[in-house]
Amino acid sequence: MKTNVNWIKSWHYYRRYLKLVGYYKLTNTLNVYTEKHHILPKSMGGNNNKTNLVKLTPRAHYLAHYMLWKAYGNKEMAFAWHCMNSISRTKIDDSSKYIRYINSKVYIKSIIETRKILRESKLGINNPMYGKSPTNKGKPGPPSPRKGIKMNEDFYKRCSLSHMGNIPWNKGKTNPYSKEYRQKISHTTKENFKNPKNHPRYDHTIYSFYNEKLNLTINCTRFDLEKKYNLSNAGLSRLILCQRKHYHDWTILKQKIST
Repeated sequence: MKTNVNWIKSWHYYRRYLKLVGYYKLTNTLNVYTEKHHILPKSMGGNNNKTNLVKLTPRAHYLAHYMLWKAYGNKEMAFAWHCMNSISRTKIDDSSKYIRYINSKVYIKSIIETRKILRESKLGINNPMYGKSPTNKGKPGPPSPRKGIKMNEDFYKRCSLSHMGNIPWNKGKTNPYSKEYRQKISHTTKENFKNPKNHPRYDHTIYSFYNEKLNLTINCTRFDLEKKYNLSNAGLSRLILCQRKHYHDWTILKQKIST
C-alpha cells in the first residue's frame, strides 16, 4: 500500500491498521460473513485491484475505518467513519446478534471530531459560496411562472364535462342529529350549568371535612364545600384521592359517609 507520509497524523493507529489488514490478507474467511474493504481508500487514490482489496469481518471492517479515521483525520475518512456509525446496527439475519457495536463515549467523540473536520473543510476558499453574494439578496423571490396567465373558456368547459355524471360526495347526506335533538342537548347543558346536582356525573357522596384553622367539622358533598368556601375542584379532588393531606387548612376525616 503506497500512501503519502505527509497525510498520516497518527503513526500508532496507522501501524495498527496495517497489522489488521495484513492479518486478514493471510486468514481464510470462506466460512464467515465478510465485507470487501479497500486497503488504500479510493478517495485517497486507491483502486479496485485485488492487491488493494481485503475481505474483513464486520467487526474488523468497523475497526479498520476507525483506525483510518484516527490515522489520517481528514474529511474523507471522517465521513466514512460517520457512515459506519450510521449502520452500526446492521444484522446478518434475524436470528443473529448485532454485528457492530459502538459505545457512547466513542460515538460522542466521533460525532464532535467528524463535524469539526467537515466544518473546517467548508471554511474560506473551500466554501463554494466564498466571495459570492446571492443574486436576489434583499429582493423578493422570483414570481410564479403562471402569474397573470388566465385560462380560456375551453379549459373550464373541459373541467365541467369531466365532472358530469359524478355523484357529489355530500349528495343526500344530512345532519345526523335532528333539530329537536340538538335543542334538547342545548337545554340539558344549560340546566347542568345552572344546577350541577342534575348532572349525571355529579358526586353525591357525603364526606367528613375538618378545618384546623376554624376548628370546624362539616359533613357535605365536595361540591357544596367548594361552593361555600370558594375552593378549587382540582384541589378537593386530590384531597379526596389522598394525593395530598391538606388543602387550604382542610383535611378529610372520613370518606363516603353516605351516598
